[in-house]
Amino acid sequence: MIAGWQTLFVIACIKQVPDTTEVKLDPEKGTLIREGIPSVINPSDVNAVEECLKLRDAHGAKVAVMTMGPPQAEDALRDLLAMGVDQAILLTDRTMAGADTFATSYTLSTAIKRLEKDEGLADLLFFGKQALDGETGQVGPGVAARLGIPIITYTTRILTVDPQGRTVVAVRRTDDMTETMKVPMPAAVSVFENVNKPRRASIEGILRAQRAEVRIWNKDSINADPNKLGLPGSPTIVRKMFIPKPRGRGEIFDGRNDPPGAVGWLRGKVLSSRPFSGKTTAVSTTITEEIQPVVKRAPDSDRRPVWVYVEQNEGRAASVSWELLGAGATLAKKLDTQLEAVVIGYEVEGIATEAVDYGASRVYLIDDPLLKHYRTAPYAKALSEVATSHQPEVLLIGATRNGRDLSGMVATSIRTGLTADCTSLDIEPDTGLLLQIRPTWGGRQLAMIVTPKHKPQMSTVRPGVFPRPPKSHRKVEIVRVKMDFEETQIPTKIVDFEWIERSSMLQESDIVVSGGRGLGSEKNFQLVGDLAKVLGGAVGASRRAVESGWADKEIQVGQTGKTIRPKLYIAAGISGSIQHLVGIEGAETVIALNADPEAPIFNSCNYGVIGDAVKILPLLTEELARERPQGAGPFDGEV
Repeated sequence: MIAGWQTLFVIACIKQVPDTTEVKLDPEKGTLIREGIPSVINPSDVNAVEECLKLRDAHGAKVAVMTMGPPQAEDALRDLLAMGVDQAILLTDRTMAGADTFATSYTLSTAIKRLEKDEGLADLLFFGKQALDGETGQVGPGVAARLGIPIITYTTRILTVDPQGRTVVAVRRTDDMTETMKVPMPAAVSVFENVNKPRRASIEGILRAQRAEVRIWNKDSINADPNKLGLPGSPTIVRKMFIPKPRGRGEIFDGRNDPPGAVGWLRGKVLSSRPFSGKTTAVSTTITEEIQPVVKRAPDSDRRPVWVYVEQNEGRAASVSWELLGAGATLAKKLDTQLEAVVIGYEVEGIATEAVDYGASRVYLIDDPLLKHYRTAPYAKALSEVATSHQPEVLLIGATRNGRDLSGMVATSIRTGLTADCTSLDIEPDTGLLLQIRPTWGGRQLAMIVTPKHKPQMSTVRPGVFPRPPKSHRKVEIVRVKMDFEETQIPTKIVDFEWIERSSMLQESDIVVSGGRGLGSEKNFQLVGDLAKVLGGAVGASRRAVESGWADKEIQVGQTGKTIRPKLYIAAGISGSIQHLVGIEGAETVIALNADPEAPIFNSCNYGVIGDAVKILPLLTEELARERPQGAGPFDGEV
């Protein structure tokens, strides 16, 4: 700390993102019309800034904000200066353009080191949990890895910051538990939007911000290596952008003037879907032996394997890991190589054996008492070291919160690219490159991304994207890998944890009924719950319904929510934006109800009704309830 500064120096790294609600699509070119799109500060980044300001209020901390972007990003920094931030730094240089998260983390970490030369070492770095335009959550862990400091990701509450004891205690939420974690400073923290309520700028603050200096730094200001900036420094390359092909316009019934007729028609379609009839309208995606190699290899050539990291938490395996073993088997066959798995934890040999049953031809098992609880540093060390030793061609990790936390740290440590939230994976025949498809720009477009010059090619994939393969009991090699761990070398301590009892089985359910903003009110949204209860299914919601406060974020379906693969999906009052459709791509039968005959959902459904869902839903629920045997479980009526 430098003289005159009280206790703490904290930095918030923020990003300007396009207001994706304003993004329009060019119907001819299939691209986004970016001109004139307003930018906003990424919402959770504002919460990160507020946490910094709270530390100023409590401990007299000095607060800096930093962003990388075009010159007009200065406006966003002045907004934060008006909130009370002490200084702002804009990193802007043509050489920084086009950076992926790997190059971005290099730029930010280099700039932080440069700022520390002037102001003293930073005690805490704050990030939003992830940016709206990319939804990766990789930059915070990447910066922490480059600076060699611990990070607490997905923070919902900061309990204590002790300047004298040099520690931070915070509550972190994973997919299935809450953890109270303690780390030493310096450290990094990424926060949820609900961690606080950002303050408004005062008139005095606005006037002060207009006069304040925003420090403008280019590559020379931070002494950055130009080969590590922007496109040259980015392991991943966007091959192309495109609008996903819709499922196709289904059979449509116009029920605007005939709600009872629509109900009768819908009843037949519901009962003819696979949960009730055993029939399916979907094309099977089951992995079969017919898959042939698309990459020609000499018999004695080096065949690097496809790896899947099998995530577990306190001895419970994450289902997405089994799904990835199914997807990985397809990739391995196309690459003419082996599928292997990595299991990290304590007393988890049973999970390693299960990975074999799900298709792995070899499993690397790192089993140590210090790995009983997931902690970023030792898990990242273990996975990084074993990957460096055995050099897989591909490494797949589930895009859970722990998976995102781990993958960002590992990719930075082993100096390779990482593509987050993939919805499709394939192998390019000519090059053997992994073709990684992911939603971008708020889910309005898909990007095909490759990692041409770095290995392994890393991807995270969200739960529910791929089907779980069948089990087959086999005996293959389980390789025990010894790692040297000392508790004193692990900065993160878990003070407490508690399992979250899930109120919804959204991703496991064969039937999901979802509601959107077209239902008009929170009261009307309850209609989807009534129908789901009769059908024995789960309730889902669109992003707009969640943002309106009608439903919990945990049941949101889509790119920014959950990806699901039900046998029957009913969408009531949902327009059908791309970001929602990527979340139901694996659904077998989709039935849509919408009052707008031009709603995009009708181009991505099997069956659709044009009509007022608020009128039709209660009639359909009543009709199906009459046919359901009294006291029965999930609906078992007959056509």
